[in-house]
Amino acid sequence: MKQLSLKTDYYGKIEPFSSRQTNLKVHSSNALQRVVQGDRSAIKKCIDNYGNLIWSMAKKFTDSTEDAEAVTQEIFLNIWRYAARFKETNFDELLFITIIARRQLRKYSEKVNQQIN
Repeated sequence: MKQLSLKTDYYGKIEPFSSRQTNLKVHSSNALQRVVQGDRSAIKKCIDNYGNLIWSMAKKFTDSTEDAEAVTQEIFLNIWRYAARFKETNFDELLFITIIARRQLRKYSEKVNQQIN
């Protein structure tokens, strides 16, 4: 699977969202529906629109870049897996994706806590 490449500044911090990514609702109103229909360009669009958001969430919940990359990939896999359910909800696309990300990050945290204990 191709890993996400995100822009970082000199200190390794992720650069702020561009104006394209801050207005997520306008740019991605039907991306998940297009993913369900098998539109490969919609997958790239989702990664472009939500990649920085999911990456920043993963970095906050993980101890290493490798773990953040793995969790980010799992989150996107779950987004593809559950994209068909989006139509059944009344959620905004951003909210739907954020819920999936938070659930996956919670699972990661529980797994890490079990390994420590």
